Amino acid sequence: MKEMPNFSVVIPLHNKEQHISRAIESVLKQNYRNFELIVVNDGSTDNSMKIVSQYANKLKIIDQDNAGVSAARNTGIRHASNEFIAFLDADDEWHPDFLVHIARMIEAFPRAGIYCTNYYKKLGNQTALACTTTSNTEPCTINYFSVAAYDSTPVSSSSVCIPRKVLESAGLFPENISLYEDLTLWIKISLEHDLVFDNEPLATYHRDAVDRSCNRIVPGSNSLPFAALVEAANDKKTLDHRERIAANVFINKYALLNAFKAACANNTEESRLILNRVTPVGIQQSLRKRLIGIFCLLPSPIRMNIWRNARKLKSLTSSIKGHGSGD
Repeated sequence: MKEMPNFSVVIPLHNKEQHISRAIESVLKQNYRNFELIVVNDGSTDNSMKIVSQYANKLKIIDQDNAGVSAARNTGIRHASNEFIAFLDADDEWHPDFLVHIARMIEAFPRAGIYCTNYYKKLGNQTALACTTTSNTEPCTINYFSVAAYDSTPVSSSSVCIPRKVLESAGLFPENISLYEDLTLWIKISLEHDLVFDNEPLATYHRDAVDRSCNRIVPGSNSLPFAALVEAANDKKTLDHRERIAANVFINKYALLNAFKAACANNTEESRLILNRVTPVGIQQSLRKRLIGIFCLLPSPIRMNIWRNARKLKSLTSSIKGHGSGD
């Protein structure tokens, strides 16, 4: 390697006393050593900071009033000393070679805007590979929508590294939205820069971690902040025909997910508003839209019972197969 890149690793922290030590240890055990670790305490009220203080001589601690995960990440970026910024959620963890692989990708693709690896999703004793439709044996550039439309997002907030200048050009993480703020940034950058993906899973996303914001937010009819970015890209004709189709599938995928979540939260009126805006691509999305519409018509107790039984069935099916759901 001609020039060893230096990394600033940013961990946003809010009330993760059960998990923060695991995240910090996974960074400190990296086989690649050219990094600084920044923990941004976003107004934690539990024992998180007592745990972090045990590592005070090995990392930089930034305290701020609770302002949300995007603001915490942005604070970490502003206090970072290095050119490349890697992110890890306080719930999650890295494989010891994560930064080794990121450094290799930077060497091979020095002008890219996003560097990321495949990752695992873990729920209880079940572990699933996030992206299963990718097959490249070496890191390569990919189109974000071509993967994310039919699979999990190839970029997660715990398996990504972005050059500081690219983050600054994109305006950092949006702080005015509370759902899909990370997806919005990935999409904004990937529409302007190459996205380099390493198919080897080198991070673990823990779906059963407590107090994940995505588990608490009920989406509304305007909870697709990235849709405008895709519409603008279509207007500029920056996506080819296949990519446009994938982008539309991707938007519908999350719109239908929002509609289902709203219905499960007893907000059936909002769910119907979301469904009315969905123009399905293909038979599968048409069927799912119809089923969610029927789901909204059911009495709340029946709806909740179906939801609970579906979750149990999904878990049982995954156990039989020997892996998680991959959602």
